[in-house]
Amino acid sequence: MKARCFSITVTETGKIQKMASDYLKGDPFFDPLFAVRPTLESFAQLIEQRKSFSSSSREVLASVLREQYDQCGIQDENTFQLIDSLRSADTFTVTTGQQTGILLGPMYTALKILSAISLSRKLKELHPTKNFVPVFWMATEDHDIAEINHAWVKGQKLDWKTEQTGAAGRLSTSDTQDWIKEFAQLAGGSEDAKAIIQLVNNAYSRTNLSEATRILAHGLFGKYGLLVIDADDRRLKQQFAPIIAKDILDQVSFHASQQAIETLESRYSVQVNGREINFFYLSDGSRERIVALGEGFTTHNGSVNWSNSAELSKEISDYPDRFSPNVMMRPVYQETILPNLAYFGGAAEVAYWLELKPVFDAHQVPYPALLLRNSAMVVDAVNVHRMENGGLLPKDLFDSQVKIEQRAVIQDAQGDLTLKDQKEKLQQWLDELTTRAASISSSMQSSTEAFGVRLLHQTDRLAAKFIREARKHESESLTRIRALFADLYPDGKLQERKETIFTYMLLHGSEILDELLECQSPIGNEFIVLMID
Repeated sequence: MKARCFSITVTETGKIQKMASDYLKGDPFFDPLFAVRPTLESFAQLIEQRKSFSSSSREVLASVLREQYDQCGIQDENTFQLIDSLRSADTFTVTTGQQTGILLGPMYTALKILSAISLSRKLKELHPTKNFVPVFWMATEDHDIAEINHAWVKGQKLDWKTEQTGAAGRLSTSDTQDWIKEFAQLAGGSEDAKAIIQLVNNAYSRTNLSEATRILAHGLFGKYGLLVIDADDRRLKQQFAPIIAKDILDQVSFHASQQAIETLESRYSVQVNGREINFFYLSDGSRERIVALGEGFTTHNGSVNWSNSAELSKEISDYPDRFSPNVMMRPVYQETILPNLAYFGGAAEVAYWLELKPVFDAHQVPYPALLLRNSAMVVDAVNVHRMENGGLLPKDLFDSQVKIEQRAVIQDAQGDLTLKDQKEKLQQWLDELTTRAASISSSMQSSTEAFGVRLLHQTDRLAAKFIREARKHESESLTRIRALFADLYPDGKLQERKETIFTYMLLHGSEILDELLECQSPIGNEFIVLMID
């Protein structure tokens, strides 16, 4: 595989929401809302801060991870050494996370993971006496099954038709055979395809979606030193139990978050509005929001009730695994149980993390470096040829298709459709006319100038109409551009937001992961254009 890599800062592409863009550009408005600036230089401070992560918490973390890998049947000595390294005070994590979508969901999941791997490697270069482990946090407790029960491979949608409900990671994989067969048919018969089919079959032959997702992620990224964690575990949540109680009983998180939300709302629409209680009650097949009811508490559907705070406190203490954090408290849980330095998220995640610094402070949990994951677009040989024929550069791929087509129409036209020469001659005539009008009176001059403005505006409108009409007539250039954008923006979306990483591995070989990793900016915020010749 021969490939070339080009990188453009995401904030320059226009493919990012304004709040995240302003934060990444260093707007001082955000200074009270994060711990350190997202730069490599900030990590010395974070390492010093995270030295206080307790040895007992490290022991629990390592023990849980080892057990989870054993349960999946993964026997990898390098991975076991990484897990054991977490017991050392000199080991830190760099984390990203995502829902447990089938086939890992859209390609951006893989790009998040590669971002974390890249930063971990860079930090090892800068701080050679320390160890840095990239961690993928599976959002196994999320219960929005409609978001994870499908995947796109080579333009075809695979649907997992399941009637199961509850926490996604606990869903049985026993009814996944139909879509796996479809995947195998799409994959083809190459050596890469055979290896990928075997990996997928092995993954979904496991008991539940959590185990399947771990095997997939390890199969693709384990060789780069990735660890995969399922935080739906009693021992991990035992460490979080005091915070669970404070959030539910005292609404500490809700009150703390209002400070940041009010600040952000003065300029932006906020991503997440915290609730008075930010936990669900978790059981097999169910994840129900907890709400206050008189002097006690209940689940939203009324299936479980606690008559008073003491009753609820006892259950939190005895069964912390029954309590599941929502989107606001999940980051706090993550930073409670990991010796973490940084979190890579998408733009929407960056936006809601910016609401959370006061919540972290209220619970005395360190806030990590907040980084935007790298993005990527894969341009195959056919589309590289289309770009070259159209004189397009990688940065042009982020312009609107309409503008690119207009430019092509103008270049192909016999005669200048922008009416540039005509406008210059018109301006010359108007200047002469205005001079003559000025010799008569100032009011006549003003009327003539206004007439000129209107005439030039009408000429611009006429030129735009020329271009619109020309775009209606198919030409080779327009056909090429439309085919290019259809491939790079399937259904009008970025590739990374629709197709899975498996699409590009099947089309270009598994080494595409190496190419994408090589292109990564360790600090994120880059849009990679990988051009395959």
